[in-house]
Amino acid sequence: MLENHSKCIYYKRTELCKSLAGLPLYKIIISRDAKSAEKNPIVLITSRVHSGETPGSSVFRGIYNFVTSESSQAKYLRKFYTFILIPCMNPDGVICGNYRNSLAGVDLNR
Repeated sequence: MLENHSKCIYYKRTELCKSLAGLPLYKIIISRDAKSAEKNPIVLITSRVHSGETPGSSVFRGIYNFVTSESSQAKYLRKFYTFILIPCMNPDGVICGNYRNSLAGVDLNR
């Protein structure tokens, strides 16, 4: 994953869980600092629930790059919000080449 964060950004990447195939699902927390990360309202952004929605990766990268940027708008947002980003909700489907389903053949939106 990209890591263009600076010292004035609280950035924490952890493994949220494992998929059915044992692949990691990562959770990225971005805020101004650790204290505000715990108290600010959360903006949750997920990507690739349906593995065939490949443009979601490009949109996610754009959101990530903006939220971690040094722009005044990004700094303002990090001051008042905590962003929790999940880059890929369905890594099994992505790796297996499924369009909509998970490894178990289930539509994750249902």
